[in-house]
Amino acid sequence: MNESAIPEFQPCLLMSCGHRQTVLGNLLFGSRFPYTARPQTLSLSDGDQLVVHDDLPAQWKPADPVAVLVHGLGGNHRSGYMVRVAAKLKRQGVRVFRMDQRGCGAAEFLSMKTAHAGRSDDIADLLDWVTGCCPQSAVTLVGFSLGGNAVLKLAGESGSAAKWNLQSVIAVAPPIDLEYCAVNLSRPERRFYDRRFLRQLCRQVRKRCQRMAAAEELPSGARPRSVFEFDDCYTSRVNGFQDAQDYYALSSAGPLLESISIETKILVAEDDPVVPSEIFNEIPQSDCLRLFKTQHGGHLGYLGVKGVDRDRRWMDWRIVNWVISQAFK
Repeated sequence: MNESAIPEFQPCLLMSCGHRQTVLGNLLFGSRFPYTARPQTLSLSDGDQLVVHDDLPAQWKPADPVAVLVHGLGGNHRSGYMVRVAAKLKRQGVRVFRMDQRGCGAAEFLSMKTAHAGRSDDIADLLDWVTGCCPQSAVTLVGFSLGGNAVLKLAGESGSAAKWNLQSVIAVAPPIDLEYCAVNLSRPERRFYDRRFLRQLCRQVRKRCQRMAAAEELPSGARPRSVFEFDDCYTSRVNGFQDAQDYYALSSAGPLLESISIETKILVAEDDPVVPSEIFNEIPQSDCLRLFKTQHGGHLGYLGVKGVDRDRRWMDWRIVNWVISQAFK
């Protein structure tokens, strides 16, 4: 398939609303894929640990392609989009490494610090590890939502990234202006998503504190009412930032996009209720960086009509096609 032309996303019946795409696209798991990966623990320089889930095709051999998947806020290796894309790539002969970020999934109780949008250093450590496992393989890095911001940040910081054999980067719905996105979530019509993310984050803190004596608790008396307030009183403090604004300013990938020199694709939807599409209006277009904007799709939803792809998951197949086309250039 010509990379510069992708099939138009056509939402399935009664699914042209971004909210429906977002909610149902994430609730409807679709085909169930059994867990066959091999989990491995990766130690970081500060003593924290990640977990990497290695989905190895039976016929895979050295120099065959590799993809690394990075989840979003509240996600992990079990998130529907992570499971589906990994399974579809594996069937195409691609070895897939699914990352559980700090404090997430199988790594929930293995770190003092937490995942956040600027964790490009952790992804760099993971790529070092992947390169050690697969030194001859071309690597595609795929990030979803908050993970999409982190992979773009890494691409902007890393120049050619030749040391990792990093051939391409794909980011889906990345919040490249974190403060703008946090303010967007606080609007009345977006509060459903804000509260959902906030509940997940607070629940995660409580669980970690119950299991880990040294884990950071929310400040005494703090009752954050939004993701912004949570980031201001917790995410920023635990991870060495002054406050939410400092965290957002230092972690947003937007200012780094012009420095990207790796083949990079960004997929966004105009009706995404979580990551507003207007933050992409002024991003630099170059031979390396391509923006694909669809009218519909919501936030990681993309439930489409039958007949375009092998199932209704339009987003999954764009990623699969992009990875395969890069791998066999």
